[in-house]
Amino acid sequence: AILVPLDARVRLTAPAVAGTPLLDKIPRGSASQGGATSMAKLESVDNEWIWSALALGKIDFLKEADLSHFNWNQQHAVHGTPLIVVLIGKLVNNRVHCCVSCNSSQRADRLQLIKLGLAQGADPHVKAPPDCKSDRYYWKLTEEDKPEQERKKTATVKVANASALTVAMKMIEEFQDAAADWKPELEFLASVMKLFAACRNVGRGPSQSLPICVGVVESWDRVLNDMNSADVVLSCNGNELKAHSLVLGNCSKVLHAMFSSSLREGSSKRINVHVDQKAMKFLLELIYTGSSSEALQDGSAEGNDDQELLLAALDQAHQWQIDHVVDMLRQALAKQLSPESFASVCEVGLRLQLPELVSACRNFASGSKPVREKFDDGRHYPKPVQAMLAECFGLIKPSAEKRARRVL
Repeated sequence: AILVPLDARVRLTAPAVAGTPLLDKIPRGSASQGGATSMAKLESVDNEWIWSALALGKIDFLKEADLSHFNWNQQHAVHGTPLIVVLIGKLVNNRVHCCVSCNSSQRADRLQLIKLGLAQGADPHVKAPPDCKSDRYYWKLTEEDKPEQERKKTATVKVANASALTVAMKMIEEFQDAAADWKPELEFLASVMKLFAACRNVGRGPSQSLPICVGVVESWDRVLNDMNSADVVLSCNGNELKAHSLVLGNCSKVLHAMFSSSLREGSSKRINVHVDQKAMKFLLELIYTGSSSEALQDGSAEGNDDQELLLAALDQAHQWQIDHVVDMLRQALAKQLSPESFASVCEVGLRLQLPELVSACRNFASGSKPVREKFDDGRHYPKPVQAMLAECFGLIKPSAEKRARRVL
């Protein structure tokens, strides 16, 4: 990942964990030219407040925060994993704050935290470390029940070496057989399990990323703009951009095969593409530097144009099989999901068969009232998106009975 400031650039890179979007404006002049990123500075990033916010169910603290540096699949010796800690909470002043000790509104906040984590790439199959000591047991007591406290305790729910799926399932097992009434908690856990079951972040794991100095990125930016050594012409609907076959061929097997062949593209080094010049320039910047000079907007009128830019670049990167750029773009699109962008982003995710992006769309749709209203209206979404939403909302109609066939 490029974790260093660039003069008037937007950072759009694959972060430390696949599934965690990174699309942040980097302020001008926040680092000296050519200065190296300090490993000590990177290691000093404080994530404990994020763990505490997750444990306490503070969705308001996190939904607008920059979480690009947070590893949503990391293990923690106390909290287990980010998804587990939302379930088990933490001990504060001799009181455990968790999905059991809170009210219905607070449980709804925890469910939103689960959705946030899944949208950011959290994998419910990731296990807590073997030495995690945050085991839990539960009981519900009135003043009169206190003498029977030991008898009404559930069995211990062990967190060590368990995934969020296992922890949630173990809690369901204990609550449904307990003497007390755990109906609200069981309903919450059923909703959690439904979200986990719909998740497609399985096996993403950490992506390969390294902190690098500003000078490296600036050097590649100069290579991109060195027209004297450029030997490839990209024709974008009548407009032309130049690039380098050495760079493009080494990041794309498709382009490498094209340049190495006896076909017209191999001899002339001229490629016709079906995206506009702005989208291709944006894609080239991501290929060369992992960043872009495009000042992308979020949540504004200009943001609609940015979505089209991201989607066009994603389409071309997918066609050329430039996997790391596809990963960067789908993460940025997942982070910027809104009721307005949902249809186009979801349609592209389904068409290109990008399970992580489709999973982010599912998680977004499950908590979006405007998306549900448009789905119910039936006139707003393409058929593939409408079909996915029907599955997401549990409203799939039974398929028509197949006609009987006979062998001739």
